[in-house]
Amino acid sequence: MAQNLDSIMDEIAKISKELGPISSADVPNIDLYMDQVTTILDEMLGPITRKPDEDKIITKTMINNYAKNGVLIPPVKKRYSVEHVLMLIAIFYCKSFLSISDMDTLFEPLKSACFTGEERAGKVIRKSSKQEKQPGSEDGSEACPALDFKMVFDDIAARVDEQMRSSLEDMKKLTVSSAGTFSDSDEEYRGMLQHIDYCCRLGSEIYVRQLLIEREIDKMK
Repeated sequence: MAQNLDSIMDEIAKISKELGPISSADVPNIDLYMDQVTTILDEMLGPITRKPDEDKIITKTMINNYAKNGVLIPPVKKRYSVEHVLMLIAIFYCKSFLSISDMDTLFEPLKSACFTGEERAGKVIRKSSKQEKQPGSEDGSEACPALDFKMVFDDIAARVDEQMRSSLEDMKKLTVSSAGTFSDSDEEYRGMLQHIDYCCRLGSEIYVRQLLIEREIDKMK
């Protein structure tokens, strides 16, 4: 694995640079149509996919499916708000290890606290912060939700970014550790064995973390 050590370290450094923190301020605070939504998601998340030039972040069919299954609140007259885009970003990060049903279970309490019944039914679209009505408005509209979705997203996203960078540092240590394995093996096979050791150990973390997440979500049902 000696020849792969620098390559893996370079890849970790590349991923660290590509990740970058994401916040609600990165999304235009205007109503968007689906083509605009998919373009924004491709620009924001495309660099961190396996094949940036080929992979689609989230397709139109996927967006419709998420809305149909209740994971994403419905658009209003085919228009999407900042909150819709942020929800799709969260879905993008979760869809590789959670089912649609699990994502719905995980996000349902948050949607209930962050969106009005009319918003969740697709009857009204969230207005910009300057236009939002305050609780008890005289026109009889629903009171503002208990939580601000954009603030919640930004708060969690900042900690997720910290966690991912911490994980990348752990991966560097794992790389060095795997490079020291199979020292008594035939040199012809040593690099191959070390690389398999590295991938399997890295994969074991994914398995255990996914199992824990699934069990925590099951407690919410």
